[in-house]
Amino acid sequence: MFAPMTLQLSNRVTFLALVACVGLVLGASSKAQARTSGSAAAADRAHRARARAIFDIGRKEFNLGKFKKALSYFTRAYDLVPLSGFLFNIAQCQRFLGNCKKAVFLYKGYLRDNPGSPNTRVVLGLVKSCELKLRQELHQRGRAQQLFKEGVTFYKLGRFADAVDRYARAYKILGLPGYLFALGQGHHKLAQYKKAIHFYQMYLRDNPGTPETKAIGRLIDECRKKHSVALRRARGGLAPGTTLGGRGGTHPGGGRPASRPVYKQWWFWTAVGVVVAAVVGGLAGGLTRSDSQGLTVPPSDLGTRDWR
Repeated sequence: MFAPMTLQLSNRVTFLALVACVGLVLGASSKAQARTSGSAAAADRAHRARARAIFDIGRKEFNLGKFKKALSYFTRAYDLVPLSGFLFNIAQCQRFLGNCKKAVFLYKGYLRDNPGSPNTRVVLGLVKSCELKLRQELHQRGRAQQLFKEGVTFYKLGRFADAVDRYARAYKILGLPGYLFALGQGHHKLAQYKKAIHFYQMYLRDNPGTPETKAIGRLIDECRKKHSVALRRARGGLAPGTTLGGRGGTHPGGGRPASRPVYKQWWFWTAVGVVVAAVVGGLAGGLTRSDSQGLTVPPSDLGTRDWR
């Protein structure tokens, strides 16, 4: 038979997170052996021995806090020998992994298979604790969904900063991957390209193999290009009208155009030459041309404007 070790209550009447220690009897009783053939009894002993070995590995993993691995071992042991003591161990793993709904189901299964167990009060207390947590999670989920809906409304209105605020608050309450994508979209609209890339990548990390992988990859590439262009403009290396590919409006050498003295600009000496020619011509012919106003000198502060 398998029997879970009695659990203890702390001084504050809270339940200790202890795994049930299952004792396996390697052989069946003499009466049971008498009713079964020798080969069947041998197979049963082999199953029990294998279950005991797997359980011992699971218990070690549980004691190390590796609940996911412990869950796997306890489940395998239960598959070999479906005894109720293993249900309690599996429930404990699920609870520590945050799967309270599954934990409640398994705790109740244990109680159903062990009516009048001395651990009944302890297990009922664990069920109550999990059910309380489930109610709290339901409330939090509702609050997160409300914040997300507000964010969507702000996004449609073009109030992207407010949308990002709501998305971030929703994700803090309930870390759903979809909120990460929404944060990426909001930062993208705010031209905060590095942050947008960060959240797009987090979404892909939490959703490996998503059918949207290629589409989000294109968004990431777009943000990288826009970020690169924004950096170059901030440094004065690009003029207005520059495309994402960096063509058009670039200045020779990539420096700040206005940093060169006026007398070194090509148009300055061109203008001087035109004026001198006009003055000389006017003096020589005794005439002044009233229609010579087509010359427009570019503003000298062209390179100092912030084109972002």
